[in-house]
Amino acid sequence: MSTRREGTYQFDHGAQFLTARDDRFRRVLKQWRNRGIIDEWDAPIVILKNEDIS
Repeated sequence: MSTRREGTYQFDHGAQFLTARDDRFRRVLKQWRNRGIIDEWDAPIVILKNEDIS
């Protein structure tokens, strides 16, 4: 995962989401969330078209 910045805009790209099916992985994700490394996605999803970019 990564964030690119261009002027005042920032774009997150890479994996859009992940699914934890294994209890060990869930525990790791919980640790990461408690440390502020990850969080649940709660922002709107937008689609930019070429004509929207100046």
